[in-house]
Amino acid sequence: MGSYWETRGRTKSEMSRWLNASPSVVHRLWQKYLTTDSASRRVSKGRPTATTSADERYLSLCARRNRTANPTQLISTLASATGRLVSRSTVRRRLHECGL
Repeated sequence: MGSYWETRGRTKSEMSRWLNASPSVVHRLWQKYLTTDSASRRVSKGRPTATTSADERYLSLCARRNRTANPTQLISTLASATGRLVSRSTVRRRLHECGL
């Protein structure tokens, strides 16, 4: 049995002509799709974030539970829960982003 393109009645070269892309691009995207189940590219600019979305939810939850906690206390709470160290300015920024 051939690849997906061949089973659908199209070869990679036919698809490259149809998409107006080079065969190597079609091949590279197909190989990426086979390995990752996605051919999209994650576009990111700048430095990667220090916190994940789960960390941000946890910070928000802790801040809502303890309204008098300052960023330093929230840092130690996050560090004890996840082992990830973040700066005070990051905590302040994340809390500001979620409206706290």
